[in-house]
Amino acid sequence: MKQLIFSNGTAPTFVDSLLGAGQLAIVGETEGGFEELNSLGGGLLSDSPAIRLVQAGLPGDNANIVSPWIKGVDVVGWAGTTFRAQTPQQSTLTFSAVPVADGEVSIKLISSEQGIEKFNRKSVTIAVLAAATVASYSVKLFNALIGKPSTFVPVNGQDYPISGITWAVANYSAASIITVTGTTFSLPSNTDLSSFRTAADGLNGSNGALVTVASVATPDLGAGDAFVLQQMENSLQGDRSYYNRISQPNTPNTYVNLASEYSVYTIRVKNNHPGTIAGVDNFRNITIAYVDGGADQANFEADMNGYLASCPGAFAAVTL
Repeated sequence: MKQLIFSNGTAPTFVDSLLGAGQLAIVGETEGGFEELNSLGGGLLSDSPAIRLVQAGLPGDNANIVSPWIKGVDVVGWAGTTFRAQTPQQSTLTFSAVPVADGEVSIKLISSEQGIEKFNRKSVTIAVLAAATVASYSVKLFNALIGKPSTFVPVNGQDYPISGITWAVANYSAASIITVTGTTFSLPSNTDLSSFRTAADGLNGSNGALVTVASVATPDLGAGDAFVLQQMENSLQGDRSYYNRISQPNTPNTYVNLASEYSVYTIRVKNNHPGTIAGVDNFRNITIAYVDGGADQANFEADMNGYLASCPGAFAAVTL
């Protein structure tokens, strides 16, 4: 079982048993029902055998969203990571050699994304003359690479993994550098985290290597990125729609705020009564996406860390 819970980072407030919009609360199990964990003694296992995460529904829902009860004795993992932005792939083309003979130089950008046929996304070839200055042929090659801006507009999320080609130095110099930057993952504009290879060929062997290719940044989805969380939310809800016997397709509500950056916490709990599919039915994984730097984040961490430190696993504090 997997579940994704969101918080906008503000302190939880219940009004008529409903949480304020975007809020997240931790409640503890009591003999008479439940109370907020921070109001139960020290908020420890001895005060409450189980806790539950409560997320506000969308305005008008008139219902909270809750996790299953999490028994302290069943918790087997507690971890977290602070927000880390996505990193697009970057490669550099450095021009530092003067041609000794007439010839050609070719640059190819080749997709390496999984599940996509490997073919050139961009390929240009220019003529170079003996003793041509680095600035003259690097400018010519740069202009050829960006000559068709539409080439770099993604289509259906897969066609073109390059978002831009720019100069990395202010002025043309004896060692001109061009930087090629890939796309990052974004569902609304339907782009992928691109991965590509950059190759340079001197088509006249007399010239040697006129262009040196180097990778300066590898692609990374980061942590707590709203678009990545949106994909996770969609997958847990059945992608963009799910079967509903009254009205289908019926698109579920989404709670991720695409303008936010999130800290991500994960709590892993073993089931008291394991299912028949080993590794699937035996554990529950609950992911908590908490607005990074939220005003109440320190209190949320204090409550969770205090309770989980008192459990049999004596879990180390997660402070982000």
